[in-house]
Amino acid sequence: FPSHDTLSHWIESFSSPSWLNKDINFGASNTKNAGRLNVCRFLELAKSYLMKHGTIWINENLPLNQNNSSKSSHFDDLLLNNIKYQFIVFCQGVNGKNNPLFPDLFYDPTGGDILTVSIPELDPKNMYKRGLWLVPAENDTWLIGSNFIKGENIDKAQNKDAEQLLSQIQSWIPFEVKLIAHRRGNSATPNSHN
Repeated sequence: FPSHDTLSHWIESFSSPSWLNKDINFGASNTKNAGRLNVCRFLELAKSYLMKHGTIWINENLPLNQNNSSKSSHFDDLLLNNIKYQFIVFCQGVNGKNNPLFPDLFYDPTGGDILTVSIPELDPKNMYKRGLWLVPAENDTWLIGSNFIKGENIDKAQNKDAEQLLSQIQSWIPFEVKLIAHRRGNSATPNSHN
């Protein structure tokens, strides 16, 4: 356990919950002053803020004007739908790999499953991490994630992947875990290494 003053603001020794099998090495610390960001709500508020400050929000696939050079790095000359913009932010996720403005940018697409489960007996004041994470949501529901899927079909949730996550959780949670929903998110993280 780190005793450095800076780290002690964020990390403290971990007291295993009474329900945890004592043969399981759960971890070494408890993270303090941390929480969970509601990403969907954050994005809604960020969009609202940006639009109030003059940002134009276009939520569609934009055909790039033929005058755009795929090698251009001057976004002030970029035309979309015959409108000239000073700045453009592309929020394309995994589809950014198909953007002709960035043909040399390497993408490494990955996917990961998130399960919504019901665990009424588990105390919702804590989040847990042991190989995967278990985070309280609302009304006795929890989110479980995540695995790391590469290659084909990264955007398609597979039953076998949900079963694997449930099996991992059940190896250290002694309570019944009931699956409510299963979804897969994906991203393409730009990587400068080719």
